[in-house]
Amino acid sequence: MTRLILVRHGQTKKNISGKLHQAGDSEILNKKGKKQMKKVALRIKTMGPRVVYSSTEKRAQESAEVLSQELNIPMKIIEGMQERNWGNFSGKTKNFWPKSSQFSYSHPEGNEIVV
Repeated sequence: MTRLILVRHGQTKKNISGKLHQAGDSEILNKKGKKQMKKVALRIKTMGPRVVYSSTEKRAQESAEVLSQELNIPMKIIEGMQERNWGNFSGKTKNFWPKSSQFSYSHPEGNEIVV
């Protein structure tokens, strides 16, 4: 049976400021983001992952590289996998969003990674 483990990228400066990333964003992980990915690797190691797939986004590739190295498994970049297009919301904080907005952008306990 195949198991899919979904992991969000580690923390970036935009995550700290509450800004939405955009497709093609060149944002990279900060120190905390790299540490987060090492913790994730330790947590999922017992699940036996065999490959890490990443989008073309720099922060996702950097996160996948950490996982790949820590878990000693290959990493593959998927060209069709990319960030959502948030339109006028890209690069803005949630304070910019209209009150009538039908989506939320929050993380449990302020964390960036949920496994």
